[in-house]
Amino acid sequence: MAAPTINYETKKLVAFLDVMGFKELLKTGHLSKLQKYYDIANEYLDGKAGLYRDTASNDNFQRIFVSDSIIMSIDLIGDKSSHDIDRVRRFFSAVSLLQYLLATKAQVWTRGAISVGNLFMDQATQTLVGPAYIQAYELESKADYPRVIIDPRVFAFFEMSAKGFKQRIHDPNNNGTHIIVPELGGSVALPKMQNEAVFLDWFRQSFDRTENLDFFFEDLSERIFLKQDIFEKGNKLIRYLVECYIERTSIALDRQFRSRAETIKLKIDAASGLNLPAMNYRGQ
Repeated sequence: MAAPTINYETKKLVAFLDVMGFKELLKTGHLSKLQKYYDIANEYLDGKAGLYRDTASNDNFQRIFVSDSIIMSIDLIGDKSSHDIDRVRRFFSAVSLLQYLLATKAQVWTRGAISVGNLFMDQATQTLVGPAYIQAYELESKADYPRVIIDPRVFAFFEMSAKGFKQRIHDPNNNGTHIIVPELGGSVALPKMQNEAVFLDWFRQSFDRTENLDFFFEDLSERIFLKQDIFEKGNKLIRYLVECYIERTSIALDRQFRSRAETIKLKIDAASGLNLPAMNYRGQ
């Protein structure tokens, strides 16, 4: 196969995801969990690629596996129009759902980053080069618990503040487009995390989906007592779950999801030691 011609014809949005604790998964006793990670990730990405081909082929969705890392990208038009915003929504939703499914179905924690800029990515030859990838790769190391950080260059590309970007991309009918933006304040009883970064609100997906969350919370409760660094990451994850729930209470949830929301509340209460407020509901 001939080498591809490298070019930067279009700006791209790129996501870099990495498995946390990958060395442990390589041990013989964890090979089944490792296999589950690859099975779920491959099945999901194959399905997502098919959906892109059928409904948004101009996005040019591509993905590459590198050991335990997953790199995904799409093309941006570059005019900062509603068409580019729609592409961002689809991409954020795809990345967010993958992170959610790996955490809940395989008990695999992932962290990562999303950046924008020049990138050449050829799925057929597994060629990946460009500053946008380096930006996402380097930023991933700052995501010190399961989350995907959004590079400030993404907001700059659209000439928006972080809060303005959040308002622009949010789709009330798609939990995958929601992001967490640093905010000051919050109640004394339920303080907001003093986040130093903007990141995908991936656990928000859980409120209108049906995956069993028991194994995710059991894995979390066991994992945080393995050693100090995991204890720190696990507690940051718990604080994020609290903030995710509080953020979700700001918008009424369809009553058909009441049982699901109450189950989630009880599990986060148990993990955090808090007594979170009840969700607001709409409809019959």
